[in-house]
Amino acid sequence: MPDDIHLLIRRLIAGDAEARSRIQTLAGSGGSPTVLVAAALVSRDSDQLLARAAATATTTRDRQLVAV
Repeated sequence: MPDDIHLLIRRLIAGDAEARSRIQTLAGSGGSPTVLVAAALVSRDSDQLLARAAATATTTRDRQLVAV
């Protein structure tokens, strides 16, 4: 995971509203499985986002993240 996404996820966990908005924007424009799962945690359309994350998960780590 790129450092900027890692930092964004940390900010989301800390409750940063700007990070939440950015994650949702990134998820709307594609996004990695990590971004899609993070967005699913803070969005109303979590089922759709998790389905997209599962569909784009190519590594074992990505698939485990979606499963958790």
